[in-house]
Amino acid sequence: MSSIKGRVLLFLIVILVLEVIYFGVILPRTLLKTILIDANFDVLESDIYELGDLDYGMRIMEVDPKALVQLLEAQSMIQEAHVQRGHFGRLYIQMKGYNPSVALITAEGGILFLDHGGYLFSSNKKTGIFPPLLHGAQFEQEESGLRLHKSMRPLLTALQRLREHHPTTHSSIAGIKAISKADNLLYWQVSFIGLRAKAKLASYLKAEDIERAFVVLLSLESQGRFLGEVDFRTNEIVYTQEKP
Repeated sequence: MSSIKGRVLLFLIVILVLEVIYFGVILPRTLLKTILIDANFDVLESDIYELGDLDYGMRIMEVDPKALVQLLEAQSMIQEAHVQRGHFGRLYIQMKGYNPSVALITAEGGILFLDHGGYLFSSNKKTGIFPPLLHGAQFEQEESGLRLHKSMRPLLTALQRLREHHPTTHSSIAGIKAISKADNLLYWQVSFIGLRAKAKLASYLKAEDIERAFVVLLSLESQGRFLGEVDFRTNEIVYTQEKP
């Protein structure tokens, strides 16, 4: 019996010694190697280094979780943040924030954003990938604030579905322009990064419409056919030549 107690005691001593070595010697010398991010909006590891005033190669124990939370939550894009140091140089960060669907440029040159519900908000956005620019937007006043006009909100649903199912296409959108007559939305004009031609799409837009337009325009320009505008509002594609 005493032999068993001796083994248990020895085991506990070994564990205690290992913990002392790890927390007293190894952990203080461990460098910050990886930041694992769980967020409901686009954010990059490099963004955390910048916003949190962190340095590459710094020791993990030099990271103050409470101070980092305060720095992150000071950003208008971030509503809530949780930070925890982990083993092997890992830093775990959970964040909840606004996920802008599109951006708008004001007459004064400022930038505003629309969330997925179509509500307007301002932010000094410094994280992740910048959303597509929206031109010609119309708004209506609601109790919760200014909101994108009801006729234009299907665009936001289409962009959200496109981001989920076709992220490459979504990240290739440069700008979206609402073509309206009076208060009536006629169609959308979508431009893509790296493509000359613009796509003319139906007012009630779907993610599949944007994906189809991107694939067709990419194919046309890869064949050396540079067009001005391509109309995808019907099954029959109509295009106009690029102006010299």
